[in-house]
Amino acid sequence: VFEFASVGSIADIQRTFEFRTAIEGEAAFLAAIRRSDNDLITLRELLAELDQYISEGRLGVNADEAFHEAICTASGNQYFNTARKSMQANIMTGLNLTRNLSLTKPDGRMEMVQQEHYAILNAIEAQDQNGARDAMRAHIENAKTRVFEG
Repeated sequence: VFEFASVGSIADIQRTFEFRTAIEGEAAFLAAIRRSDNDLITLRELLAELDQYISEGRLGVNADEAFHEAICTASGNQYFNTARKSMQANIMTGLNLTRNLSLTKPDGRMEMVQQEHYAILNAIEAQDQNGARDAMRAHIENAKTRVFEG
């Protein structure tokens, strides 16, 4: 962890994961009922882009961030994106950290992370509000665990 983030930012990264779990879980819940066909197209395109990055062994941090932003947009409540933007630096540090650490693991961790993304999308597409919330919360909690517990 210390190779990717400054020592003074570790507690902030943990708090950012907590914030994201709460905020993005609810955004996914609302996105499941409010999403448009265009939102679904955007989310699928972003996951296809992430699939490409994974196959090339690249990070794809910006596409990952764009996926999460698109879910907040699909919620129909602009305050989710506003709240995330207020913590953009910490969120990007966390994404860089988790994706860099995942690349160092030989056990297909990036594919596992991508399957979590697909679970979120599938629930949103199926308009399964609770499933979308649960999948998003699990994804962010899993990311936190991957960083801080290995």
